[in-house]
Amino acid sequence: IYALITFISLSFLIISCDKDDDSDRTVVVTATVYHKYVDYPIFPGNTIGKGIQIKETNSTEWETVSGIEKFDYVEDYEYQVKLKKTYLADPPQDGSSIIYELVEIQSKTPKA
Repeated sequence: IYALITFISLSFLIISCDKDDDSDRTVVVTATVYHKYVDYPIFPGNTIGKGIQIKETNSTEWETVSGIEKFDYVEDYEYQVKLKKTYLADPPQDGSSIIYELVEIQSKTPKA
């Protein structure tokens, strides 16, 4: 009986471990990049940093990010971009759980 209980317990443990949870997940999204920097709080220390606002297609919410990898943002231009959005399985304690990387600039429109 001890061996049966051990076998069942180990089986549940192995089945409940999902290897996909240990890896980053990446999707490609399209988004609008706002034409002005915005202030946002940086933790720890409660200092204020400059952020970039993005709004993904089919979303009504603007999200502030510290930056987009491989993207040279120029203020006073609104961008339509394609981004690689990576959800980190093990994010840093003092950072975001999502990383954005530029795939393509689809348009760049001057804004006054």
